Amino acid sequence: MNRFRTFIIGWAICSSILPGCSKDINEFTPSVVVDTAWVQQITSANAVAKLSDTLQLSPASQTVQLPSTDTLSIDGMTCPLSGLTWTGTTAYTGAAQVQGLLVEKPGEWIRQFLSATYQGKPIQTGAALFLSVTGGGNTLEPNGYLTIFIPVQDSVDVDGIWSGGYTPPFLQWAAPVSGASVTDTATGLKLTTPATGWLLCGRPFSGDTSASVTAILPNSFSNANSAVFCLLPAQHLLVGLKGQPSTRTFTVSGLPAGAAAILVSLSYAGNSTYYLGTASFNLGSGTSTEFMTPSLQTLSSLISYLEQL
Repeated sequence: MNRFRTFIIGWAICSSILPGCSKDINEFTPSVVVDTAWVQQITSANAVAKLSDTLQLSPASQTVQLPSTDTLSIDGMTCPLSGLTWTGTTAYTGAAQVQGLLVEKPGEWIRQFLSATYQGKPIQTGAALFLSVTGGGNTLEPNGYLTIFIPVQDSVDVDGIWSGGYTPPFLQWAAPVSGASVTDTATGLKLTTPATGWLLCGRPFSGDTSASVTAILPNSFSNANSAVFCLLPAQHLLVGLKGQPSTRTFTVSGLPAGAAAILVSLSYAGNSTYYLGTASFNLGSGTSTEFMTPSLQTLSSLISYLEQL
């Protein structure tokens, strides 16, 4: 699975420049200095710039006057501007800067936003655009979120939300209706994307019974140097689990109950040392807890596992 290969190579490059952890024989020992969580570290300006250079992303920006009935076009992606609102339902007026990064080829990973105040997480699609809208010193708040529609009948069959940072807008992934874009959902800037493969969502949700999953790593691992993902093959979703930097527990909620799931933990111990943990299970109607047992891996063997998923 080339999309995972692209991601893990970028992840490894970024991880190798993160502050320290050491290895003693086969035991993974995190740094005694607790910095920020892996997600925060990996989205530092330098790390994101490095990954952006690696993946050859296409930055784009445009200034627009709001409210507007115009349709914004960035690198072939079109976005009607008439639906843009700020917190609540009040339409914003005045000049706004719209910025985005677009994957150059289907299957690549993108990591949005190089600024310290508007950091992003990775997202993988057939070709997706992420926008930041700022104006008058403000950024679009969670209650005035962006909405992305996927106009493909065979794409995802559950809804999901991806959060672009700690004080970000929300991207709401809406399932298609008869192969056409949805038109009657919440207030937001409506984007149209082509067909997608795996979607990486920070906080998915389902209209059916909701489930949660908790992954617990061994004592010698922590959120500061590890990342855990939950794959939902039937839904084509790849979900990042979250946790505090000093802990070894990762969680995510809002998953579709009963779905088949695969947990994957990735850890980097410095000096090109990697650990991989996996667990396959079916989500219950409440919280599923999985104890991960990471094993020492070479980068090539780790990539081989990810590619066959």
